[in-house]
Amino acid sequence: MVTQGQITYVFRGKEMTFEFYPVQPLERLGLRMRGERKIIGDGYRFTFSLTPTEEIVLRSVSVDISLDVNGHSKVFCNGFQSWSESREYDLHEKIPRLRWPGVPVNWRAGERIIRPSLPDPGCLHSWTYTYVRHADGNITLCGSVSERPGYTLFELDVGAGILRVSRDCEGRRIAESYVALDIVVLPGREDEVFDAYFQEVNASGKRGGKPAPPPVSGWYGSRNRTGDISEPVVLASLWELKKRDVPLDFFMVGDGWQRETGDWLKPSSGFPGGMKRIAAAAKEAGYKPGIWIAPYVCGRWSEVFRRHREWLLRDERGAPVKAGWNRNWGGYFYVLDIYNPGVRGYLREVFDTALQDWGFDVVAADFLYAAGLKPRERKTRGEAMCDGLDFLREIAGDKVLVAGAVPLGAAFGSADYCMTGSDISMGWEDFLGRLLGVRERHSSLGALTSMVGRHHLGGRAFAAAGSALSLDPAGQKMTPEQLRTLLRLSLLFSETFFVSDNPAVYSPGELAEYRAAFPVKPKKVLNVRARRGALTVYLEIDGRQYVLLANLSPRPREFRVEPSLYFDPSIPGFKEYEEVGYLEPYESRCLLRVPSADWAVAGGTGHVFPGCEVLAVRGADGAAEVAIHPHARSEGDVFLRVPEYMDFCVVNGRRLKVEKSFGLAFVRLRVSPGASCRKY
Repeated sequence: MVTQGQITYVFRGKEMTFEFYPVQPLERLGLRMRGERKIIGDGYRFTFSLTPTEEIVLRSVSVDISLDVNGHSKVFCNGFQSWSESREYDLHEKIPRLRWPGVPVNWRAGERIIRPSLPDPGCLHSWTYTYVRHADGNITLCGSVSERPGYTLFELDVGAGILRVSRDCEGRRIAESYVALDIVVLPGREDEVFDAYFQEVNASGKRGGKPAPPPVSGWYGSRNRTGDISEPVVLASLWELKKRDVPLDFFMVGDGWQRETGDWLKPSSGFPGGMKRIAAAAKEAGYKPGIWIAPYVCGRWSEVFRRHREWLLRDERGAPVKAGWNRNWGGYFYVLDIYNPGVRGYLREVFDTALQDWGFDVVAADFLYAAGLKPRERKTRGEAMCDGLDFLREIAGDKVLVAGAVPLGAAFGSADYCMTGSDISMGWEDFLGRLLGVRERHSSLGALTSMVGRHHLGGRAFAAAGSALSLDPAGQKMTPEQLRTLLRLSLLFSETFFVSDNPAVYSPGELAEYRAAFPVKPKKVLNVRARRGALTVYLEIDGRQYVLLANLSPRPREFRVEPSLYFDPSIPGFKEYEEVGYLEPYESRCLLRVPSADWAVAGGTGHVFPGCEVLAVRGADGAAEVAIHPHARSEGDVFLRVPEYMDFCVVNGRRLKVEKSFGLAFVRLRVSPGASCRKY
């Protein structure tokens, strides 16, 4: 429960600090404070508002909440933005701090610009929301309902069991009512708690109950992925994808198409035919064309930087605000002032050109954290960030908006798809970046860690997006097992499945791995258990129950599953798994729990998730019809459970012998890519 609060503000030139009990109306010099509590199930929503009698300047505002934590508890710590590593922590762990020499290059992309001091010993912190997982598996969630008034920071004093909730509002001038804090505290089962949380968020925000978009697949070419992007590279990949009949939704052109970062109306010399030609070619192939833009930054060599210095956001000394450092962009890049009319007019022209003239249907907006790097007198960083997302939503219209490198709370209800992890690299881990405490590093392991940790956002706040994968052996630093595990977990914890390769470079084995990802289907994650680098994930697809096991560590790990009969595609066949088993380093398996009903899919070898190549089954009177999904592209066997008394069964007009194993009667049906989809 909320125990006490503290506020510091400046009134008539004098700084004042008061402690107070938040649920009692209170008046102080120049300020009225009011806390309201709304009961939500076994929890509550607490809203704390300030109404000044005349203008004041806020310094800080916070409240304390007592939480039940002990040695068996885990705490989820959400990183500052999409790239920031996020996961559950044991109480004895510490969040890494950014060390030199990582500071000059990386500090602007993370929390350090807001929170420059070192974290307190014995304190875990989280942005926008956090939760404590108790020994029984239930959680107590504390989350901000809206980040518009400012970013919300949660700091847990592990020893005292006190959670301090504060608003990033220093320097904010207020002359009228201001929502200092708006949070929920919700205990219970994880799914129920997050459903209740986002019911409050969506009721207060812009989505208004609008469902998140469906899972999509696509190609995403970028110099950050392959080291080269040009018109010949893009069109060659498009031609190969179409020739191989790969059932993609989006065809995305990433970083590198622009002449300079910030000059979004001028393609580079590598695209002599212009971007309109790329969009038209993608549409002709049957894909929605997409384009990558970093709308709120510009490189030092861009015309925007050289000719429109008045568009740049400036610090207190009048110097342009740096947003980060990027080797591909010539070094440091800078922030555009989102409130400058010239910037807004320019970006309207950029989006109108890309979406209407060139014909793109999807915009991947990246490096969005830059919009909120600096507060104004009457705008906090969070307000600026939310205004930046609102503006992008406005100028994108009904086109698809994918948000990247963004504080996630600002994207709730604005983005259609939003990155929930860092960019995936060609290696498993960036060990130097990890040593330096860079939570925003490019890392396959780091990306997976955050995507798993934030899986509860997908389908509620937006559709979760992941970075593009590369299965190309050229330059690849991952083992086949690591790539296989990366592929499976990316498919599970992201609603976007992007690759950045030309499939012509794939070996037969790599091509088979790629084709086995189709169709990309909605998945419901039921439970995630993480222990010593090993994941056990219970999920549901099309009503079927699966267990995905993954070892993310370099050592063999034990796993535990509910004892049952499973289909294991690595056999391929059926196996009664006991409670305990082992996974080799970086190994992963996806098991299908054999259904109890007859005429049900009991297994399959043509999809990453066994049986997902099947669209529907109808069986009766010794015969069955199996409809194969039109997007299935991998050859394999479908295992169909049939009544035990049968010796033969007719499936899709073919007479098949019934096999028996572990007391299970089944038939196997061979399917090939492009198999006709039976309708009935």
